[in-house]
Amino acid sequence: MIPEAKLTTHHLYDSLVEAIDQAEEVYIVAAFAQKSGVALLVPAFRRALQRGAEIRLLIGDYLHITDPEALAQLLALDGLSVRFYRSGGRSFHPKAYLFRNAETGLSIVGSSNISNSALRSGIEWNVHLPQAVAPQILDDAIDAFMDLYLSESAEELNPVVLDAYRQEYAARQYVAEPEVEYDEGTVVVASEILPHRVQEEALHALRETMEEGRTRALAVLATGLGKTYLSAFFAGDFTRVLFLAHQKELLVQAERSFQKVNPAWQTGFYIGSDRTVTETTEIVFASVQTLAQKRHLDRFATNQFDLIIVDEFHHAAATSYRKIIDHFTPRFLLGLTATPDRMDGADVYAICHHNVAFQMHFTAAIAEGFLTPFHYYGIHDTIDYSQIRRIGRTYDATQLEHRQLDREVADNIYHSWGKHRQTKTIGFCSSIKQAEYLAQVFRDKGTTAFALTGQTTNRAQYMQAFEQGEIDVLFTVDLFNEGVDIPKVDTLLFCRPTESVAIYTQQIGRGLRLAQHKSHCVIIDLIGNYRNVETKLKLLGTMKESFKRGEIEPIAPPPGCVIEFDTRALELIHRLRQPSQRKLRLIEQYEQIKYELGRRPSYVEIGEYAAVPQGYKQEWGSYVGFLKEHQELSDEEVKAYDANRELIEQVEKTIMNRSYKMVVLLAMLERGEERWMEPITAEEVAPFFYEYLHAEKYRELKDAQTAELKGPFDSSKVEWLLKKMPFPKMGKPFEFDGDVLSIENQTSGRKLFNVINDIIHFRLHIYFSN
Repeated sequence: MIPEAKLTTHHLYDSLVEAIDQAEEVYIVAAFAQKSGVALLVPAFRRALQRGAEIRLLIGDYLHITDPEALAQLLALDGLSVRFYRSGGRSFHPKAYLFRNAETGLSIVGSSNISNSALRSGIEWNVHLPQAVAPQILDDAIDAFMDLYLSESAEELNPVVLDAYRQEYAARQYVAEPEVEYDEGTVVVASEILPHRVQEEALHALRETMEEGRTRALAVLATGLGKTYLSAFFAGDFTRVLFLAHQKELLVQAERSFQKVNPAWQTGFYIGSDRTVTETTEIVFASVQTLAQKRHLDRFATNQFDLIIVDEFHHAAATSYRKIIDHFTPRFLLGLTATPDRMDGADVYAICHHNVAFQMHFTAAIAEGFLTPFHYYGIHDTIDYSQIRRIGRTYDATQLEHRQLDREVADNIYHSWGKHRQTKTIGFCSSIKQAEYLAQVFRDKGTTAFALTGQTTNRAQYMQAFEQGEIDVLFTVDLFNEGVDIPKVDTLLFCRPTESVAIYTQQIGRGLRLAQHKSHCVIIDLIGNYRNVETKLKLLGTMKESFKRGEIEPIAPPPGCVIEFDTRALELIHRLRQPSQRKLRLIEQYEQIKYELGRRPSYVEIGEYAAVPQGYKQEWGSYVGFLKEHQELSDEEVKAYDANRELIEQVEKTIMNRSYKMVVLLAMLERGEERWMEPITAEEVAPFFYEYLHAEKYRELKDAQTAELKGPFDSSKVEWLLKKMPFPKMGKPFEFDGDVLSIENQTSGRKLFNVINDIIHFRLHIYFSN
């Protein structure tokens, strides 16, 4: 490492290569990257990765200066962790190169982005600051880097994200909208904290799932039900606990909640430079940004904790979360979230072994009296979204904004608000420009309205005025990622298309908090011909199988709630629910999931993430059939599908009153891809069949309670059961003759083996989860 502080005004490249060659950890953030600069650094990156160094890069999309080919070069390096920062039109100018090894570290911060001229020939000023000179600076810089790296605005770079950016780069007009994250509000309690009824039910479910032999579970609780307190009550069953979250505010708030539940607990923080953990600490509150760093994670033994709690579990598929989760071997891992279906790049459900121990949607919480009822009004959106280009998972921001900044559109929003409003309104917008435009339109009409965004100064002043009733409406894009929560909000105004159903759910949750003199929350929602309309409406209640044009409510609302649509919105919903539209919605849903994952969704992923996964089976015979029609299969996969279509559709559709059919197929697959389709006898299946159902307590309790399966293994009894139940009921193309189960007229192969394997494992996951 460089031994002294200095200023470099040219040729930074040599210093960077020297530092990379010595570092065990490398963190680089740049506003943009060019192919020429990446090409200079790739050899040093490759050497570092080969010796086991960790390298994290965060590259920005600001002004679309970053060359897609530079990103492609980075993506091609195995082991390199790259995220792509979506600036959303905001200023994004950081340039920092941070290095650390066992002995020391170095910060280089200045003006150089990743380009040949910036690293070699241009006039660039960069300060080199060794850790020995200012020890705290490097820690602070890495913590700040990780905050950006794991923020909602940073996407995991993958081929699908790269392809979308190529389109944006060519068009030079797309501005990405960062997703928003929300904090759970603090519950104020003056006396002893005891679990309420829903928390009691959740605790019972968690303890029961542990008794069944499971080691991981997900608890899904609507915002306002106290998931942090739930985890504190559950933690009382364990000795040493790790509570993991991605924001310091969440960790500080969680520590307060735990202390209220049990003031005797010894708690400590592991957040950046705030590390108060000792040998006697019982509950450790750690940030992902800090603990994911190798030097910090290595300080903890793999069996350090017997309970790990992961807050906002929908983020857990990210690499940094997985690194921490994979490091430890606790007795139990508990994930907490209000919205699990975020698709951050992998299967979140798989991390908790597809075990959702307890869940309560906000509609159920309303029915139980824990949240306030809502009165929902669906208002027709005058924007024609079919004329707006889609790039990846979002609408082209420039085209969308152009149509939103329209007086007719704004007047429609104002008229609907004036008709249904209560006292305190939050309006959710797509962009800062839209928020400012609507605020001005409302002010022109005599309403006290302001745009409150991440760029707003003196936000606290506006918030106070809003709470005191001096402001009627706050229009926002990113208000709630700052942890603001106002229970007295009684009107929500959605002025944008719903592109993230999870965010929509959380935004609704912000208006459902109980408060004095608040009887219900009004939700005014623009309904247009955009994607996710049906999916988000299903969140509000039970969709009717069919409804006539004259009906007002195509959705049956929860008790005490009201759902109404104006005539044009109702007509739009009617059109979207026509059979001719169903296939289109399923295709759109697939494309969105594919973009989120960065690749073709597996059978398991389409089953978990799709709003109506059975639709693919119903419309195309099977999910694989859908993939074939849309040219998503390789030539080898097409051949396997065409030769075995009847088999694939049978395995995917066959009725499962018990798990037995899938377990028989699993026994066949255990023989390997070369032999799995050969005939098999009940005698061959019996040992595997018995062992599988007894391997986990939850399987045993659900499907091993018949006389043939109780007690020690008895081959004759199990064989008799197999020949009586699953073997004769497997359906075509399976044939059962006497003692032998066979598959007629099918051809085997690796691709078919993988397809059948995916279907079976998913169906078993779903069966035992239920």
